Amino acid sequence: TFDGKAWREGKIGGRADRLAYGNERFAAVTSFSSTTYASADGTSWMARASSGRFSDITWDGTQFFASSSQYDINGQTSPDGLTWTKYRMSHPIGPVARFNGVYVGANSATLYRSTNAKIWTNGHRAVGGEAGFTSIASGPVLKPAE
Repeated sequence: TFDGKAWREGKIGGRADRLAYGNERFAAVTSFSSTTYASADGTSWMARASSGRFSDITWDGTQFFASSSQYDINGQTSPDGLTWTKYRMSHPIGPVARFNGVYVGANSATLYRSTNAKIWTNGHRAVGGEAGFTSIASGPVLKPAE
C-alpha cells in the first residue's frame, strides 16, 4: 500500500520483474519481453503488448522511461505505462534509474549518464572485470511514516 504498513496481495497476470511508480500509477515490465503492466492501486493490473522488448523502467517526473537491454539500442517512453513510443539511443542500456535529474544506465561493467535518455555518455567503468551491473537503485523505496 502507499503507507508501507498494510499490504494486500494482487495478481499481475504474468511475470513482471521491474517496477516503477509515477503519475499516480505503477508500471511494470518483464525483462526481454514486450509485455507491460499498469495499475492505479497496485492490486488490479492491465496488461498490454508493445512493439519492443524491455529491460528496466524508471519514472522521470513526467513519463516512464524503459530501456530495451544492454544488447539493444532502443529506448521507450510512456505517459501511462501501457502506451509506448520507441526510439533509438546512442548506446544500448540495460539497468536504468533516474537520480537528481539525470538518468544513470549500465551496459555490462560500464555506467552511463544522460539528461534526455537518448544521448548517453560514459560515466564510470567498474573495477574488477566484466561482471556488470544487474540493477541500479535511487531514491527511497518506501515513503517514511509521518
